Amino acid sequence: MTKTITSPVEQWPGEVVLYDPLNLPQEAAWEEAVAASQMKRSLSGMHAELVPGILRCVKEWHLGGDFPARPTLANWPTKPREARAQLLKWLVDEISAVYAGDEDETTPNG
Repeated sequence: MTKTITSPVEQWPGEVVLYDPLNLPQEAAWEEAVAASQMKRSLSGMHAELVPGILRCVKEWHLGGDFPARPTLANWPTKPREARAQLLKWLVDEISAVYAGDEDETTPNG
């Protein structure tokens, strides 16, 4: 299954398709990326730690502008920095929501 999200970032309009739910390796990659990003002192360092986790959780990229068709850490857009920060915040929020899933739903006793 997947979840399609629409970019709020003017620089890179379009959609991104997330895996939903995440499988165990994707969850592990996401947890590691978030933990590593929290250890960084610079914004760029934090972003560099998050991107690999984001890449593991995205099935398809359909973003316009100069966003790469097949993004990697090496070709991830760095400028403009404000747009990069907005894009990453949006992706982090959306992936975090998928990661959290329906944690507060209770399962019936079987």
